[in-house]
Amino acid sequence: MTELIQFRQKARQGFTLTEMMVSLAIGLLVAATVSATFIWSGRQSVLCAKIAWSQTQAMRTSNKIESYFRNATSISGIDAALGDWVEVRFGDGTTGRLTYYNTANTQRRGMLYLRKNNVTETLVARGLTKIPNPDGSGFPLAMFTKINDRAIRVSYRVAEPTPDGAQAADDGAYAACARFAICLRNAPQ
Repeated sequence: MTELIQFRQKARQGFTLTEMMVSLAIGLLVAATVSATFIWSGRQSVLCAKIAWSQTQAMRTSNKIESYFRNATSISGIDAALGDWVEVRFGDGTTGRLTYYNTANTQRRGMLYLRKNNVTETLVARGLTKIPNPDGSGFPLAMFTKINDRAIRVSYRVAEPTPDGAQAADDGAYAACARFAICLRNAPQ
């Protein structure tokens, strides 16, 4: 009997089907985990890049807007209905007009322009929208709101559009909202 067991052990040169199936299942599980981790890391990297773009654009534009308003002496006009533009007067007698523009029936293609001394400067070239209502219904909040004769509230949302410039399907995860109030420091008291 012991000779028969020894013969069977000597004759066996490979793995059994059960051993192969178990090792294959473990290998597939490890490969699936590695693949899923790689795909997740790639998606997180893209998301982080979009967040960085949106936040950089929001900070850059808010600094420009603040510098224009702080150097103004008065608010000479504002779009009270939609809050799409505001006009300010500067100490040298010139006026500047900040205008939010978005083509009809499109989103995430909004732009912010400053027109001063018959020269138009683009402050935000793409990805700008008004901030939507908290409940998501109705018209978005105004971009420019006059607080008093010396202060103005600005609010907007920036999200990186898709490479072709169209609206992203769901940009809530990486959009940056800018909300701030500015006091005109050169306004008479």
